[in-house]
Amino acid sequence: MKLLVFERPKSLFRNPYFFAGMSVLLWSTAATAFTIALKYMSIPLIINIASLTSASIMFVFILAEGRLGELREQKPQDLFNSLFMSTVNPLLYYILLFKAYKLIPAQEAQPLSYTWPIMLTILSVVFLKEKLSLRKWLGIGLSFLGVMFISTKGNILEFKLSDPKGVALALLCAFVWASYWLLNVRDRREEVIKNFLNFTFIGTALTLFHLFAPGELGLTTKGISAAIYIGICEMGIAFLAWGKAMSLSKSKAALAKIIYLIPFLSLMVLSIVLGESILISTIIGLLFIITGIFL
Repeated sequence: MKLLVFERPKSLFRNPYFFAGMSVLLWSTAATAFTIALKYMSIPLIINIASLTSASIMFVFILAEGRLGELREQKPQDLFNSLFMSTVNPLLYYILLFKAYKLIPAQEAQPLSYTWPIMLTILSVVFLKEKLSLRKWLGIGLSFLGVMFISTKGNILEFKLSDPKGVALALLCAFVWASYWLLNVRDRREEVIKNFLNFTFIGTALTLFHLFAPGELGLTTKGISAAIYIGICEMGIAFLAWGKAMSLSKSKAALAKIIYLIPFLSLMVLSIVLGESILISTIIGLLFIITGIFL
């Protein structure tokens, strides 16, 4: 008689979906944190505090992984590349993103900025000369329709944008993020090293700016807390957890699909925490965008 042998369940810390789920949950709270931080502090100050917080987390991770030597081995060209890339992300990207959040509701800004996969596809056609199938063009068309639904609050035929400048900034933010990743793939260094340097450069530069800038900084407990939260969760732990998930996963394409839960979860968090009423046009538009990305 054979005894039944039960396989020991895989440890959570070896399960890619555990880390991917952690990333998704943390990123889903970002839109709410952005909205709160912008009520109490200026955009440069939020980026300043969040960048230094994220850099600190990255540095602790680098130390824990015994990879401090990789920082010492950075060549002048590597440092120059990081200095340039830091002006794209986090500086330019978050300036555009936060300005969009100031002009339009978070439930509009978040899905519109999430069109970056479509922007990346278009940029690949323009700069990498990639050819798109009819299915991909259909996907772009559906995502564009979703953008129109959100930005016109469902009144597509009237084509009256809720806030043209806010919509443009959110879409420009997606374009900048796609451009950043297109440039980033050419740099073969580890992502955690590149991100640590990016956040350190911008965090240091903005600290010097704020030290010598005239006038009050306008620091508040709630603003600082929100900015630190953004640095820990949106820029820090979520990124590290996602990197861990990708390294453990055998099917990265399947794992990446979990990312598309973020906009829907973000809407739930916005509704629960901030009491923001979610428009049906936002949900329909988001469905069009996600469907277009999947095609």
